[in-house]
Amino acid sequence: MVQSLIGIMSLVEDTTVISRHNTDVLYNFVHIKAKEALDLGGMFTKEGKEAITGMDKLFIEKNVSPGGAADLLAVTYAIYDIENKYKK
Repeated sequence: MVQSLIGIMSLVEDTTVISRHNTDVLYNFVHIKAKEALDLGGMFTKEGKEAITGMDKLFIEKNVSPGGAADLLAVTYAIYDIENKYKK
């Protein structure tokens, strides 16, 4: 799910980031860091995992929380889970 979260973070207009910081932080920090991690292979490569770990530390340090992206992932998974539980 981490790979999916990073993918979402690289694309969406996360209103949590915008409301707590601004669009500059979203476009020039969150999107760029997420895209860098994906370009390195994300969770599928050692370099990508290292980039994600570094990104996590940096986000904590700068108090950047991509909560909107996390919410989108949670809702997506919930819908997937519900659909699969009730398939006939």
